[in-house]
Amino acid sequence: MATKAIDLLFILGSFELRGRYQRSMSLIQALPEDAVKIRVLSATPPPSLAEKIGRNSIYVDPYLQVPILSRISARFTKREYLKNRPDLIDIQHRHMHQLGAWLAQEIETPYVLHLQDIPPADGQFEVDLRWCRRIITVSDSIRQQLLNQTGLPEELVSVVQNGVNIPREEDLQPILPEDRPPVIGTAGPLEKEKGLNHFLWAAKAILEKHPEVLFLIAGSGPEEKSLRQLAEELKISQSLTILPHLENFRQVFQAIDLFVLPELRQGSKLILLEAMAAGLPVVSSDIDGVAHIVDDGVTGLLVPAADVEELSSKLHELLIHRHQAREIGRLGRDHIRENFLASKMTESMLSIYQEILKTKQPPA
Repeated sequence: MATKAIDLLFILGSFELRGRYQRSMSLIQALPEDAVKIRVLSATPPPSLAEKIGRNSIYVDPYLQVPILSRISARFTKREYLKNRPDLIDIQHRHMHQLGAWLAQEIETPYVLHLQDIPPADGQFEVDLRWCRRIITVSDSIRQQLLNQTGLPEELVSVVQNGVNIPREEDLQPILPEDRPPVIGTAGPLEKEKGLNHFLWAAKAILEKHPEVLFLIAGSGPEEKSLRQLAEELKISQSLTILPHLENFRQVFQAIDLFVLPELRQGSKLILLEAMAAGLPVVSSDIDGVAHIVDDGVTGLLVPAADVEELSSKLHELLIHRHQAREIGRLGRDHIRENFLASKMTESMLSIYQEILKTKQPPA
């Protein structure tokens, strides 16, 4: 007799080109249809999901992230889920936790919460232990910090590392070929904590030694204007391209030779995995969540966060020693293939779903 598919409701926020949303899309796309029936509640239309789960399984409500209106709006959506109750709710983003936990309580359905970082230590993060069956973090360091900060039961918090798909070998571009200028790039939301101002200062230092090098920043966000102004002040605008409003970063990885992650704090680091999967040599800030991905000097290079001198020095080293750069890219790609496949992430989450649903009733 075939096992009944899990009726799973994903709660998303608004579509953003950042790691946490790409992780959600990868998971939803990869879950096997015979094991999971997927429904999605989102503030904006999730791209590319209609073909996977059908438009009737996607409920879009633009007021889900609007203060005051979100709770009013949710009361209407609650009626639908009371009529057709899911087996489990998966809250994919921390900023949707309050709404998702409320819905779980209202329709008496257990939920899972994903955390790509540590919630602010301001007392606003409260977990409903009656209905929350698992909190998923992306690394051991985030898990341990969460346990230390909140005092939650250890068995409630599990680690499921990010996973990515590996591009085909024939789709990869040559790294640092001799017939064109090198391109150094980064990608992600244009926000202060991404450390992109340090990337631009490092670019200025590199151009003093390698005036032929080009730089690329892919992404959108509130810092775009200030980054363009800084590039003007540093007199590097002619060597810099900023590409906003992208739907994915695949083409970006094909256009660059060296990838930089200059972030200042921990996060999902999915963009780093994708760059390494594409065979790019990476230079990353040595922050929480990166050390378990990058073996310094082997699968990538690590530098102290906000250290412009060290960042430019490492990039200079790779530009000079191109064979070393290509070898780091190759080893990084192998490391991702062995340890961070999207299929492994999906298998882990499916196992957690099945384990949770073995116990139907919530704890007292």
